[in-house]
Amino acid sequence: MVEEILEISPTRIRVRYKFLNDGKTDVTTIVAFPMPRFGWNPGEAQIDANVGPMSSFETRADGQKVKTSVDTKAFLKGKDISALLRAQGYTEKEMVDVMSCNLGAVSEGQCIAESIVKRIPGIAEGGHPNFSVQQTAWWEQQFPAGKIVEIEHSYQPKVGNVYQIYNYYNYYNYPNGKPDDSDLLRPWAPGGNSGLESGRGACTHEGGDDAVISRAKRLQNLNDGEVWLTLNDLEYVLGTGRNWKGPIDSFTLRIEKASPDQIVSLCFPGKSRQVDRRTLEFKATQFVPPDDLIVYFYTVKTSGQIERELRTK
Repeated sequence: MVEEILEISPTRIRVRYKFLNDGKTDVTTIVAFPMPRFGWNPGEAQIDANVGPMSSFETRADGQKVKTSVDTKAFLKGKDISALLRAQGYTEKEMVDVMSCNLGAVSEGQCIAESIVKRIPGIAEGGHPNFSVQQTAWWEQQFPAGKIVEIEHSYQPKVGNVYQIYNYYNYYNYPNGKPDDSDLLRPWAPGGNSGLESGRGACTHEGGDDAVISRAKRLQNLNDGEVWLTLNDLEYVLGTGRNWKGPIDSFTLRIEKASPDQIVSLCFPGKSRQVDRRTLEFKATQFVPPDDLIVYFYTVKTSGQIERELRTK
């Protein structure tokens, strides 16, 4: 891979690649782009999750739109159980649909059939699915010998939503009025609301939490109503860049905030460059990507600010 430029915002993910076939013969191969796995999430909570079914995925190769197919697989404790589910009559669509099975269907035992529970131990817990699903877009691509092929993907990501009133959190958890601010953001780990089997969260860069707390305290002193902390988080499967020969020659990550006053936090090697008031940029050469990237977008505002903004819309 000669180059990868990854652009992430709360509303769109766009990634551009340049591939070089350095061999002497043309190569035709399958190119696959996996999305993050997602698990059971009752219908009323789906808007709060940072992962979910694939949405609005588009691919272009050398500027021409490419028709892609979607492969869906199910995993239980890391094991692919797709064939077992298909043997029980599950289609790929049903594997996805069961992840939004509502609480009523769960309580009535309609979410996962008892026959499947008996045949696949551990597939359900308390009547709801206990496995995860991963969708992968794929297509067949030709790479001519000695030439560079440019491939671009774009799609609307699933963005998690978590809300917290700073004042309420302090009084509720610390009746003596001495809150421990270091604990404030820990319940917000994206891994906790994504439905992933591992339940793991993401790390934040040094100083990210401090910036959120500092702004919350400053706004609290304005007496402009309650201070609202909002976390929008999204996840991206970065590790697919390791599937090609050697490291990525030139890698660029651009993070675009929804507004200049958002605070961005993520774990990524190297220091960022402020491109403009809304955009951060990381660059690396000979880059070996980690498995996953989770980006936090924090918004800290008073209820007074929010009300005034709503009146001007």
